[in-house]
Amino acid sequence: MSIGAVFDIARTALATHQNAMDVTGHNIANVNTEGYSRQRVMSTTAGSDLRQGLLIGRGVDPGTVLRTVDRFINDQLMSQESKLAASEEMELYLRNLEAYFNDTEETGLSSMIADFWNYWHDVANHPSGSAERTALYEHALSLTEKVKEVAGQVAQMETELNRSVASGLDRINQITDQIAQLNIRILQIETHGSANDLRDQREALLTELSRHIDVKSFEKQTGSVTVVSAKGSILVDANRANRLSMGGDSGDRIIWSGSGTNTMDITDHITEGKLAGWLDTRDEVLAQTRMNLDEFADSLIWQVNRHHSQGVGLKLFEPGAPVSGTYATPGALADLHFGDRLDFPADAMTIWIEDRFDSDNPVLNSVVIDLSGLDGSASLTDLTDTINDQIAASGLSGVSAAVSGTSLVFSGDGNHAFGFSDDNSGILAALGINTFFTGSSAAG
Repeated sequence: MSIGAVFDIARTALATHQNAMDVTGHNIANVNTEGYSRQRVMSTTAGSDLRQGLLIGRGVDPGTVLRTVDRFINDQLMSQESKLAASEEMELYLRNLEAYFNDTEETGLSSMIADFWNYWHDVANHPSGSAERTALYEHALSLTEKVKEVAGQVAQMETELNRSVASGLDRINQITDQIAQLNIRILQIETHGSANDLRDQREALLTELSRHIDVKSFEKQTGSVTVVSAKGSILVDANRANRLSMGGDSGDRIIWSGSGTNTMDITDHITEGKLAGWLDTRDEVLAQTRMNLDEFADSLIWQVNRHHSQGVGLKLFEPGAPVSGTYATPGALADLHFGDRLDFPADAMTIWIEDRFDSDNPVLNSVVIDLSGLDGSASLTDLTDTINDQIAASGLSGVSAAVSGTSLVFSGDGNHAFGFSDDNSGILAALGINTFFTGSSAAG
């Protein structure tokens, strides 16, 4: 071997080991850099020359600098991080939701409901007691405000979740834009060597993206990656990034926009990442909570009003003071909010009419209203005609029913007071006449 060959081997060996030391220094300098992958020099033998029948080695070839990355493990980690992010976001909001129903305090919803029934028990034991009636009334106001407060908090949480979704989509679009740009830069650099640091940056962005939404990425032979998300929607393809936005009829759906006018609703197909946690909390947990609250309010209002409408009260409704229903229907009685709970028996209800023409000797009479000729398809006008005809047929007068807009109104003239009892049809409760509560949902 010539002196020149020896020096050449020494030169390449020194250069190779110098490169290795530089890479080691680079690794040490980035020990705390998030997303950095350790690099190493892959040196190879430089080959051999045939000299005088012998193969003589030519030293070491510097080779390439490679990232120490296990793609399979990285994909598994990203998948698990995506699931973890969904669970963490859902847990965060569920903790807040749990606080809305904190029943460890006296002001908790369960405690207030229990007290509400206790106040009713006190009134039942002493029906004419002013103190008992006032206490019930005041507590009913507090209970109503509590239910409205919880319903408002649930609605506010839904608003916050929509804001989180919108903010998350903005960040997703930023990330996909950056990945598309890195694809271009990596392609440019890797015509000359490995773009390891840029690949690390792209890997870090893919990891962050997976925390927001479930994605799969595929690397092409060119070195660029294609990123696919829910329902096969392509988020990144080479240098192109497609966008996600909020849309749909209510503006709360996740819409993927591809090339041209191509769009797709992917909301129901997002299963992992922060987006999944927010969407599941909003569309499943909060939707069920809101429905349960409304069902509770609906049932409480109906049952209390149904019983309250049975009684005459301590005194009749005064002459000249109309009583208007709080529930309306522009069409059939079945279209009332509680219209599906109506019956139409022959002894539907009793109307009491007190003639006060002689104020010193008032005369109290009653008439039992027969609604068996009606059904849910009857209108308010049909109902008022039936009631007025039967009052007149009984020989009584001074009290009548009328339609005002889309509600029913009872009124007595200046000499007649009136009241109700024995409502077996539920018509008074459905119309909102002689009832305790108004409204039909948790929000009012």
